[in-house]
Amino acid sequence: MEALRLKEDDIYCEIGCGGGVLLNMAMAKVKRGAAIDHSEEMVDLSKDNNRKFLEKGGLEVLKGDAGELPWKSGVFTACASANMFFFVKNPRAMLSEVFRVLKPGGRFSLVTMGNGFIARMTFGWLYSLTTYSDREMTSMLKSAGFSKIRVTSTAMGLTQICYGVKA
Repeated sequence: MEALRLKEDDIYCEIGCGGGVLLNMAMAKVKRGAAIDHSEEMVDLSKDNNRKFLEKGGLEVLKGDAGELPWKSGVFTACASANMFFFVKNPRAMLSEVFRVLKPGGRFSLVTMGNGFIARMTFGWLYSLTTYSDREMTSMLKSAGFSKIRVTSTAMGLTQICYGVKA
């Protein structure tokens, strides 16, 4: 959220919203937003946790595929995704779709599990999670069309924080 610097006039999109905690934080700052998750249960939970924004008509939460986003091109000014990228079967398709739905100048922030040894040994083997080096993630963001790319991993590679802008 810090990297996106959300403002009231932003139109926010969250990919893989889960139970809607991050979505709730974002919607407290913007007037309009949308979110998607592959799980019907998570969509329902996210709707419950964001009921006040849904009732105001400024939010839609949908079940769907991160690799085939249901929105028109150039709709959002900011997109985010947290703690789900390691499950994405086609990460390049997801990143291309995020790029597509962003307006020019739109910002994207992604937080995922890092590629460090401790991260892989702690969780990766248990859930068959896919992680990427900072170099691989930078390359994927660049291939999707993003500029002003920043990819950093925390100490021991537990968390990877990514950012890009649609020029």
